[in-house]
Amino acid sequence: MDGGQDVAPDGGAAAGGEDPDIGDQGEGEAPAPTGGEGEGEVVAQRLFVVRPEAAVLRTAPGQGAQLTFLFKQVMDDGSEVEVPGAAWSTGDPLPGAIDPATGVFTAGDLGGATSVTAIHDDGMAEASLEVRVVTTLVMNDADEADAEAFEADPDGEPAELLYPAPGTMFPQNIDGVSFQWTPGRVGGGGLHRLRFTRGFRDFDVFTTAEQWTQHGGTFWNSIVDEGRIGWIDVTVTPHGGQASPIATIAFSTAEIFGAIYYWSTTDAGIMRLPIGDQTPERFRVPPGAPIECVGCHAVSRDGFRIAMTHTIGIPTLGNLEVIPTNDPGSPLVSSADNVKSFYPTFSPDGTRIVGGNGGVLAERDASTGEQLTTAPLPDGVKAIYPDWSPTGDRLVASATDGLFIMDFGVAAADLWLWDRTPDNTQWVNPRPLVPRNTPEESNYYPAWAPDGRWVAFNRGGGASGSSAVDGPLFIVRADDAGERAGAEPIQMVNAGMTGPPFARDAGGSWPKWSPGVGQHMWIAFSSTRPYGHTETGGPQIWVAAVDVALAAQGHDPSSSAFWLPYQDPGSGNHIPYWARYEKE
Repeated sequence: MDGGQDVAPDGGAAAGGEDPDIGDQGEGEAPAPTGGEGEGEVVAQRLFVVRPEAAVLRTAPGQGAQLTFLFKQVMDDGSEVEVPGAAWSTGDPLPGAIDPATGVFTAGDLGGATSVTAIHDDGMAEASLEVRVVTTLVMNDADEADAEAFEADPDGEPAELLYPAPGTMFPQNIDGVSFQWTPGRVGGGGLHRLRFTRGFRDFDVFTTAEQWTQHGGTFWNSIVDEGRIGWIDVTVTPHGGQASPIATIAFSTAEIFGAIYYWSTTDAGIMRLPIGDQTPERFRVPPGAPIECVGCHAVSRDGFRIAMTHTIGIPTLGNLEVIPTNDPGSPLVSSADNVKSFYPTFSPDGTRIVGGNGGVLAERDASTGEQLTTAPLPDGVKAIYPDWSPTGDRLVASATDGLFIMDFGVAAADLWLWDRTPDNTQWVNPRPLVPRNTPEESNYYPAWAPDGRWVAFNRGGGASGSSAVDGPLFIVRADDAGERAGAEPIQMVNAGMTGPPFARDAGGSWPKWSPGVGQHMWIAFSSTRPYGHTETGGPQIWVAAVDVALAAQGHDPSSSAFWLPYQDPGSGNHIPYWARYEKE
């Protein structure tokens, strides 16, 4: 196993362990004497070296592995003779400390690289030392002795890391991440080392399985701490084989919170998965499912209410239902009230709803379903997929003068904006925000970021709807400043990273933002991309970090996406509304 203490085989007396990596030998020369007796004679300079010259010392936290350095003179015949009495020092004290009299170096817990210098009355020499701090976790399916004997072979067969994708950023409080790979041997099996590396710290997991799923604990928390500082290299190596190509991951300094409400095709209803829970709740699954169905939902930003369509046969298609999230059995608006409102969206305070009906966006009282006003549109234009800004002053939706599919889909659509009147009663000034570039293109599924400045959306050809999966994801500045600047949409290419072979060619549908504003915000969406070697029953919920400061500079603000842990992989999962939620 790549741990323990490295030693010098040719003169570096070591306190046990493995041989260090030895490079070219460091040399020093004694100064030639000048003046005095023999002046004018050619005097041979003496050559000195430090052994080992280029060592890698591996230590575990708290172990304090040791390595003894020796100061030697190189004789004319090439042999080396130890010269006692040198004074020892290091260039950087962080990796550890050296005894100035004996040359015994004791590693600390920080790791690092430093120089080792020996000074003697007759001359001096230097060596280099790298200290690596290795933390090891041997899983129950593996043997400690096998882990100790683990060896990589650069000429052997490699393993292949399937998940996560390179460039994935996780929230620091993520739980249930499953690292998955294909084995480095035909038929699988055998010991594998999953390694996390940043700087001079390695975290090694030894297992005979083809995946490792983390569930917190000191080992994982240490990895997260490193990933909050910088990017971590992840590789998997089979015993007797070579390491997989490096995949980099990192962790945000912020935590995620709340709950994600998503629609499950298997349950024909809405599931709720609170962040930190390991089992999704069957939040609103009607007794007559799958014939009876609830879906096309939205959650108020405070998380107190949810609106959806509740269908019991064709006559009730699109019927609105509004319920408190803490009492799903007591609807405020019932399907029996026969109020039509497709793909509803809440006002910031949760008291009003805007939803579609025959291409008209109608605003309603969220407690009664009473219609209050509509959002105006030019003649011949129909709208769908509204989203109310968290600042309350704007509405965004898809609108088209082309194909409109019964409030379920749209083709040849632009994104449109409306302004709210100062008295907070009407929608005015309808205008395109993101026009389509070609007659066939559609812009759809718009969603406001929690800062009220950015809108995420899908773009693609043909019709949107349940069949429009994995369309490219975009973001556009949609507040006053963005409009004045004529902001152009930016494709979130990194969020489309999938594989292997890893390529930025996937997309998603139904982008929805996490609550809260910070350097990194999070966007959840549905995608059919592969999830490692895990079989799935349809689209799954994926989450990507978004740094809008990069978008403000015109760059892709997204990171590679991660699979939302603990959703049911056997179900098709859609419309991942993310809202505030505190479990009682």
